[in-house]
Amino acid sequence: MFYDTSMFRQKKCIFCILLFSVLLFSCGLKSKHDGDKQSEKILTADVLVILGEAFYEQDNILKYIIKMYTPQSVSDHIHILSYADMTAHSKQARTKVIKEYVDEHTTDYIISMGLPEGAGRWMLAVTEKYPDIISIALLPEEEVLPVQVSSAIVVQRADALDEESSDLSGRVDDNRILLLAGLLAAENCVQMPEKEPREQLNIGINTAYRAIFGNEISESKNTYTLLPYIDPDSNIPAYNHFILFEKHPMEEKSVEQEPS
Repeated sequence: MFYDTSMFRQKKCIFCILLFSVLLFSCGLKSKHDGDKQSEKILTADVLVILGEAFYEQDNILKYIIKMYTPQSVSDHIHILSYADMTAHSKQARTKVIKEYVDEHTTDYIISMGLPEGAGRWMLAVTEKYPDIISIALLPEEEVLPVQVSSAIVVQRADALDEESSDLSGRVDDNRILLLAGLLAAENCVQMPEKEPREQLNIGINTAYRAIFGNEISESKNTYTLLPYIDPDSNIPAYNHFILFEKHPMEEKSVEQEPS
């Protein structure tokens, strides 16, 4: 029987090209899938997240924490203590439940957003009894001094310092980012103990923006600059207390001239 070898070679060539294309596509998918896996961190620390009155009802507040860490590890290691839990049996927040929770559960970090008034005394009690617990206080409603003493890092927004401002909650998506940054800052306190709190927090904020928006556009999305809190009585900048200022094009130069 006579075979057309040229036709056979042509079909074989086409088959090889198709096979190579399929393998290349499969490898591309596998590489992308592996990359996705590598981008998901496993949370191993036990974290108590405290959500105050202005924040506990905000939708999907853990959105970006779940994006960065595996959902299962978030479920296993993060416990939320909300303002609703504190007021479940009374109109006034029963902030002692913070210490009661820590007394009964292993806790590595406490990340609070909107720490309620009156909670400072219990945070001080936690710090005294459990000095290894790292506390990050984001946008606290409690008085400054007990929060500073009981926390590794304190963060407030500049607009929240305005006594005439009635809305301390800010933009929901900004709060989601800040909550992730607070958790990363707590990790940095453990992993980078040689760095000062401001740098630990800055690294946490920048890492959060890169994880959420990618390296290319994270800088344009991060519209905040970080400055130390200045004590109004002594005029001395705090070591672990910082103010987030939102940069606007016309204000950026003046913000950079603030004391650092």
